[in-house]
Amino acid sequence: MTVFYAIEWKQSGEDIEWESFYEAFFLVAVPLDEADDMLIYQYNQEADEAALFLEDFGLLEASHAVYQLHNPLVEERFSDYGFTSNLNRCYLYEELVLPFIITSGEKQQIDMALLQIKEDLIALDQAESPVLFIDKQMKELVQGYADAYKITISFLLSTNRINTSKME
Repeated sequence: MTVFYAIEWKQSGEDIEWESFYEAFFLVAVPLDEADDMLIYQYNQEADEAALFLEDFGLLEASHAVYQLHNPLVEERFSDYGFTSNLNRCYLYEELVLPFIITSGEKQQIDMALLQIKEDLIALDQAESPVLFIDKQMKELVQGYADAYKITISFLLSTNRINTSKME
């Protein structure tokens, strides 16, 4: 799981010479990945520069911090919380999901808790150590499952934010 930055934009605008626009835009910040109306950047500064450029043309829709899943297993509800890019990478909106890991517990208890948690699971990043993703509103419920099965979980909080206000 890695935090990236997605810029959502309108790909239509009146009185825009698109060929010139794209030439100028890609001098500002080349996206690492794309998905429909999303441009994905590795660094917050690049995303801010792209967002400010798009805002100047009235094309900026929104900015998001997103988690990129490295080895994803996604559930049916995934598309309500994220998207798959043109490069077939899975991203989840940081503002909607809460990642957590299981830090301790007996194997049988962990397995039983996972059966219960699966009902609320959005995705699992099966990279180095598995990271599970749930809707942020399910935090107390999942903590209750952990308590009931006597396992320990740790919620991973992101402090990454995008600044899209115009710089004076």
